[in-house]
Amino acid sequence: MLAMRKWRLEFVLAALVCSVVGGTLANEATAEVAQGEKVAEARFFVVDVSSPSSTAGADGAQNAADSPFQGSGDQAVAKPYKPSRPKQTLQWLLKAQQYDRKKARKTLSPPPTFVDVTYGPDAMNVLDLWQAKSRKPSPVLVFIHGGGFALGDKRDVPPFLLRDCLSAGISLASVNYRFSTQAPYPAPMHDCARAVQFLRHHAKKWNLDPARVAADGPSAGAGIAVWLAFHKDLADSGSSDPVLRQSTRLSCAVATQLQSTYDARAVRTIVPGDAYANLALKILFGLPETWDWDKDKVNPELDALLKDSSPIMHLAKDSPPVYVMHLQKDNVDDNIHHPNFGKVLKEAMDKMGIECVRHMDTDYETPALMIQDQVDFVKKHFGMTATAPTAAREAPMVSQQSPRIDGGQGIVPGGRNGSVRTPAQAAKGRRGPAGPPMEQGMVRKVQHPPTFADVKYGPGDADVLDLWQAKSDKPAPLLMAIHGGGFRQGSKDQFSTVLFDECLAAGISFATIEYRLSQVAPYPAQMHDCARAVQFLRHNARKWNLDPERLASTGGSAGAGISVWLAFHDDMANPNSSDPVERESTRLTCALVTGLQSTYDPREIRKIVPGKAYDAAPIKQLFGLPESWNWATDRVDAALDARLKDASPVTHLTKDDVPVFVVSYQSMNVPGDPHHSNFAKHLKEQMDKVGLECVIRMDTDYPGGMAEAHRDMARWMKKHFGMK
Repeated sequence: MLAMRKWRLEFVLAALVCSVVGGTLANEATAEVAQGEKVAEARFFVVDVSSPSSTAGADGAQNAADSPFQGSGDQAVAKPYKPSRPKQTLQWLLKAQQYDRKKARKTLSPPPTFVDVTYGPDAMNVLDLWQAKSRKPSPVLVFIHGGGFALGDKRDVPPFLLRDCLSAGISLASVNYRFSTQAPYPAPMHDCARAVQFLRHHAKKWNLDPARVAADGPSAGAGIAVWLAFHKDLADSGSSDPVLRQSTRLSCAVATQLQSTYDARAVRTIVPGDAYANLALKILFGLPETWDWDKDKVNPELDALLKDSSPIMHLAKDSPPVYVMHLQKDNVDDNIHHPNFGKVLKEAMDKMGIECVRHMDTDYETPALMIQDQVDFVKKHFGMTATAPTAAREAPMVSQQSPRIDGGQGIVPGGRNGSVRTPAQAAKGRRGPAGPPMEQGMVRKVQHPPTFADVKYGPGDADVLDLWQAKSDKPAPLLMAIHGGGFRQGSKDQFSTVLFDECLAAGISFATIEYRLSQVAPYPAQMHDCARAVQFLRHNARKWNLDPERLASTGGSAGAGISVWLAFHDDMANPNSSDPVERESTRLTCALVTGLQSTYDPREIRKIVPGKAYDAAPIKQLFGLPESWNWATDRVDAALDARLKDASPVTHLTKDDVPVFVVSYQSMNVPGDPHHSNFAKHLKEQMDKVGLECVIRMDTDYPGGMAEAHRDMARWMKKHFGMK
C-alpha cells in the first residue's frame, strides 16, 4: 500500500525527469552566466527559448506541408505561458554543463554492482549496472537520462525505478552518452544503441537475458528509448567488433515527457506556440543558435537528419509496445514536452495495431505509483507477472501471491528520507541514511516548509509529526494525514497534495504523522501512536491556534484503517493520567479515506472479499505472526481472537460515531486484492444500520481522477467542520 507524499519539485526535476534545464540547475547556472537576472520558475523545458517569429516563411511552410504530422495533435487549451527568464544561449548551456558536472548528486542505494563500465570508445561511453538477484538470467531495463541532449548523468536514475526493478528481479543499467554540444545527431542515439549491444554481449557474464531488454527515460532519454524501440536493428553481423554484431532491438520502451519527433517543422504542427524553435533542437543537429526555421533553408542533408532523428519516422508493424507519460503542467503553449507528442504517437501506433499506453501524471495518486505502473508494463512485456493493476490508485498492502516489499532482495523500501534500507536498518525505524526521495507517495517540495517539523509527540523514535498552520485569525480546524504502507513502510512525507492545498486555502491547518511500523511493534502500537498524536495536537491547540473541537483524519490503506479506527473507537482520554497529553480526547469530527480495509480480521475478510486477500502478509505481520501462518489450520487462541477483533475499525462502530467518506479504486476490484471496494460496501452497510452518514465512491465516479475526488472529500470535510 502506498499513501500520498508531497510532490517534491526536486524529485520531479532531478529524479523522475532528471533531465531538464530548470529548477536549481537553471537558477544557479544562469546566475553564473547572467548575474543579476532572475529565473522566475523552474519548468520541464529541455531548453526554453521563445524568440522566433510566428509567421512562417515560404520554405518553412513548404517543409511543414511535406511533414507527416501536418494537422496532427490537439491544440492546447491552456493559456500561453511566457516564462520570465533570461534567454538561454549556447553560452548559457555550456556554462550549465560545467555546473552540472560539478553538481553533487546523492548516492543511490543500493550502489551499482558495476560502476563506470566502458561500453564504447568515447569517454562519455560509460554505464552503471545493478544486477538483480536471480538464479536465472534476469531481464534488463536500460535507463537513459534526459537533459535536452546536453545535460544529465547516469546517476539520475529515479530511486523508485531502481527499487521496483530490483524487487521484481529486473537488472537495471544506466548509461551516459555524448552530448549534442560534443557530437550532434546521431551520436546520442548510436551511443545508446551500442550500450544495448554491449549489455547483450556481456549477458552471460552478468546473468542477463539478452532476449529481454527494454529502455526507459525522460525527455531526451524518452526520445532515445523510443528511437531504439522503433529503429531497424543496427546489428552488423559482418563487423570485426563482436559488440556491434549484437541486436539493438527492445522488448518495449517507457517514455516520460516524450518528443515523438525532433523535426522542428513537424513540432510546430503538433504543439501550439514556438516549441519548435527550442534551442536544444538546433544544437542536436549542429545548427547555430541563430538558426531561423522560417528563413534558413533546410537542405536535403538536414532534411534527412531531421526525419531520421524522429522516433515516429521509424515506426513499423513489428515495433514493440510503448508506455508514454506526460505531465499536466506541460500542457501549455510553447512547451517542448507537450502531451500532444504522446497523442500523435498513440494515434500512429493505434493505426498499426501496436500497443501504446498513454497516461498523464494526474492519472496517478503518487509518483511511486506512476513508476510502479511503468515497471508493471515492462514486466508484462518481459513475460513476468505484474504486481497488480496500479494506474490511478494507491498501491496495496501485499498478499503472499503478489510480493512487493522486498522481492527476495533483502531490501525494505522506505525511510523518512527516502533511502533504501536493509531489514536490520528497518527494525531501527524509518530514519535510514539520507538519500533522494524514494518512499511511496506523492513527492514534491510544497511552497513553504512545515511551520513545525519533526515535532516529537510521543516517547518513541517514530513519534514525530509535521504541522502546517493555516493563516487564520480564529483557531483553525485541523486535518491529520496518516500514511499507508501495509503498516510496515511509509512516511509522513506521504499525503495528498490536493487535500493539502485545499486545506490551507480554506484556513484548515494540516498535520502529517509517523508511527511505529509493524516490524518494530505489532498491533495496537500503530493505532495507539496515532491516537496520541491526536491528543498531542489537542494539547497544543491554543499554542498553535488550532480548534480542538474540529479535528479530522485522512489516509490511504493502512492510514485509512487507522483513521476509521480512531473515528469509531471509544475515547481513549485518561482524565486521571499524570501526563497532560493523555487527558485529551482522541475523538474525531469525521474521517475521509481511500483504499480502506474495514476489518483486519482474516476470518471476516474471507467473507467480504473473494480470493486470498485474507492471507495478505502485512496482516500477519501486523499481529506478529510468521509468514508461514495458515488461517485454515493454525489455531487462533483467545488472545489473538481478541486482538483481531479489536484491530478492526468496524468492531468499534456505535451510533454515536462520526461520518466517514471512502473512495475505492475500480482497478482493485479483483479477487484477492486487499483494497477491494467490498470493504467500503461492508462499512456502509454497518453504518447505515446505526443511522450514520457513510459516503462511498469509486475513483471512476470522477472524470478528473483522484485530484477531483480529493477536492470532493475536502468539500465534504468542510461541511462537517461547519465551513462553507
